[in-house]
Amino acid sequence: MSTLHVYFSLRNQKAFQRVLDASRTHSSSKPGTSTSGGKSWTRPSPLTAGTRLFTNVDVNARDSSGRSVLHLAASATDASASEYVRMLLAHPNINVNLADTENHWTALHRALYNGNITIAVLLVQRPDIDISLKDFEGYTAFDLYNSTVEGTRPVIDESRGPRKLRV
Repeated sequence: MSTLHVYFSLRNQKAFQRVLDASRTHSSSKPGTSTSGGKSWTRPSPLTAGTRLFTNVDVNARDSSGRSVLHLAASATDASASEYVRMLLAHPNINVNLADTENHWTALHRALYNGNITIAVLLVQRPDIDISLKDFEGYTAFDLYNSTVEGTRPVIDESRGPRKLRV
């Protein structure tokens, strides 16, 4: 389980954001060293020493069930979940199309299955989202949504002839 998984499960937004910020910083100097140009250029800076542990954090890391933090946040039903998704989507290395290993669901599958429309909208607004990805049963995220929400899949009325919808 990654550090991001831990901070998400604890719902510690400050620590979560701190890890994300540290992992997206790509400095040409060694992590944790001062860039002030003064006499202390070879010593770790007290401002960055605590974040050097997080410079190699993989935002797409999976837990023991094969889920990334984005999968977990898209599945969460608490009010803070969308803020975690926003933080993750702002990271340049996030993979919005990553499928879990359990059923091959993407974050969009999980958001729609759990009725997290706000999160689904955030995901669909991404230019790199692939809404045609299918799970192990052959369902796209919207197929899954249509199969779980009553009234989204029209009923075919065979008595009115082939392929006519009941009104």
